[in-house]
Amino acid sequence: MKPKALIFDLAGTVLTETRWDLRAGAGVLYDALRADGPPPREAFVDSCAETLDDLRYRRIASCLEVPIQARMRLAFAKFGIEPGRSFKDLETVFYAASATYEPEPGIGAALDDAARRGLPLAVLSNNGWSGRLLEEELDRFSLLGKFRFVISTADWGVRKPDPIIFRAAAGRL
Repeated sequence: MKPKALIFDLAGTVLTETRWDLRAGAGVLYDALRADGPPPREAFVDSCAETLDDLRYRRIASCLEVPIQARMRLAFAKFGIEPGRSFKDLETVFYAASATYEPEPGIGAALDDAARRGLPLAVLSNNGWSGRLLEEELDRFSLLGKFRFVISTADWGVRKPDPIIFRAAAGRL
């Protein structure tokens, strides 16, 4: 049976994560603090990294996604402080400080071959980053235009392998 469309995972399929540094991301969050008498930098970075990492395991076990923006909000609230920027902006600087991706070898040719065969393509990623950030990353490598859409589970609240997120992606295709 010929496939009607292809849904790709992002990490390890389209892009390879070449760097993940949670503490570097937590450090840029600290730099965004607007508070009287903020906590010591190391205490904030440790606590933030612990909160972000702890929720990572819970979301995997539950198949429910906790977006990075929500995890950051919890990390700040733990100290009773507000950042000096929006959580959308903080997600962008946190991402830039903590994660680096590169295209998987041969992915461009594979996507072009699928397009020549008339197959609609999409990305469905278990990811705490917003779809906006994932799209920007794909666009950086001139890959975004090859996909009809990108779904980040951060925007939908449900992670793979829950069938509901696959049905949503298939319905969109």
